[in-house]
Amino acid sequence: MEEVFSTRRKTETILRLAKQNGYVPLKELKSEMGLNGSTVYKIMKELMLRKVITIRNMKGNVSNAKECKLILPEDVRNAIIVIDKYFRNGGK
Repeated sequence: MEEVFSTRRKTETILRLAKQNGYVPLKELKSEMGLNGSTVYKIMKELMLRKVITIRNMKGNVSNAKECKLILPEDVRNAIIVIDKYFRNGGK
């Protein structure tokens, strides 16, 4: 039960950040969700492979990429479905 709540919360956090900003700032994603750089990198890689996101302004590596932005497509629902599945499958 706790895992489902956690999954839902993560997905909702990403959706909220995306709606607020039009993109997901990695720094906020890391701080709000308590993710480390490695986890953020895995999420980004997964979403890029599925062509859900593009990355802009990447400076430095993922763990300290303060200026990196995940640009979500206009149809954010597709992105959120993928993110949600990602967390539900334990990051696979």
